[in-house]
Amino acid sequence: MVTASDLSVAQGFLGQFENLDAGYTFYSSDPQWQVMATGLGSAAPYSGSVADLSLLTHEILDANAGGNPSNGWTGLTAGPANGAAPWGSRPSIDAAARWVWYSSNGAADPTTPGFDHDEWLVFRIAVAATPTVPEPGSLPLLALALGGLGALRRRR
Repeated sequence: MVTASDLSVAQGFLGQFENLDAGYTFYSSDPQWQVMATGLGSAAPYSGSVADLSLLTHEILDANAGGNPSNGWTGLTAGPANGAAPWGSRPSIDAAARWVWYSSNGAADPTTPGFDHDEWLVFRIAVAATPTVPEPGSLPLLALALGGLGALRRRR
């Protein structure tokens, strides 16, 4: 996901992605996401032209080698949940999704106020990623299983 901002007001990436084959839902704040900063300002390559794809490829290879402002691919920093100011609610995205961005200056919430966090940024997640948190419906089963294991340990 290629992103950029105007470098002066709130910026963020918010998303909800459905893996229809596996039945998984991923949010932009899933810790499996990685981000890299290019340091090239707000002129991100969005056109799909040969020149833009060449630039994007160069930046990805640079990140793979650790030669960019973020020193390669790194973890993202989560900001407020969907519905927070200044963006308001995005009705097609669950309230559990959080706005995220790269923090170049150590800010706990790099989404506000605006700041040049070595943008433009590229976010990625592995194609084979699976959710890191159990689905809410599986939590009672997990608790039951863990409770059963505890009972087995006490009997020994």
